[in-house]
Amino acid sequence: MQQPSCTRRALLRRGTTAATTATLASLAGCSGVGSIIDGSPDVPYPATWLPAPGRVFASDTDPAQRWYPFRARRFDELAAYLHDRGRAFESEERYRDGNAHPVLDIEPSQAGMELRAGGRGLSVLETDLLDDTIIEAFQTPESSEPIKEPFDGLGEYEGYRLFGAPDTDWVVGIKAGVVIEAFASMAPDPLGDKRAAVEAIIDARDGEGRYTDTDETLAGVVRRLGTGMTVRAGSPPVGGDASDGDPAASGTARTSAETENATRVLAFETRDDAEAFAADPQSDVMRTWDETAVSRDGRFVTIIGTSHPA
Repeated sequence: MQQPSCTRRALLRRGTTAATTATLASLAGCSGVGSIIDGSPDVPYPATWLPAPGRVFASDTDPAQRWYPFRARRFDELAAYLHDRGRAFESEERYRDGNAHPVLDIEPSQAGMELRAGGRGLSVLETDLLDDTIIEAFQTPESSEPIKEPFDGLGEYEGYRLFGAPDTDWVVGIKAGVVIEAFASMAPDPLGDKRAAVEAIIDARDGEGRYTDTDETLAGVVRRLGTGMTVRAGSPPVGGDASDGDPAASGTARTSAETENATRVLAFETRDDAEAFAADPQSDVMRTWDETAVSRDGRFVTIIGTSHPA
């Protein structure tokens, strides 16, 4: 059996990289699509890809699964950050053979932003790969990969070329190096039609039906987190209920800066709960942070300090 580094797909990628270097260098960010800002400066860039729950989940999905946390990572920045500290991605943070994707031959340092929706089967990966290279990957499965049969063409949507597994339980949209995916990730599968889910992610990027527009608490957390090398946000429970003064939603963002690199935002049901927390922050939230500053804005508490990933 051939090693992954010697596959036809890897050779294709190596053959096209040099020819496209000048073009890619002129792009802001990691891809043509990724460099577009849609006129919503109050929404951090990763969150612009997230679709509203009603757009992607089946009608009979457990209500508790319809709200999802998300994680966004700037793979290229994170790879450089870890390298500078003599570290590398842990095995559980990578896919096949250390790649940034389970199918594509691309290392983390060569990928851009990855967005994952909390195990719900929604993802976005921005790359510098040519679209034909990405399509080749999904149409030439290998024994070491999770796909067993070539993906079929499903037409286009808003300029994205769509492909799906023969049983359509995994659908991808590809444009300008961006790979959008919807797939079955858990049992029972919370997603409805996978193609519709991919289209909903594309619509969210264009400002239609965004996750952050469906809940004021979640939107407030995401706006205050901003962007970073890594961003994690926990969604509010159904109905936004929180008992005993616990946060209704929270999130953390980190940059590659040496100091004041971390931001944590917690949303509470009432201003009084937020004020009580800000006056005496819980030790489990603060124990690994240095040089912290705590502020309150209504029912939102923001902690800024230094807290490098473990």
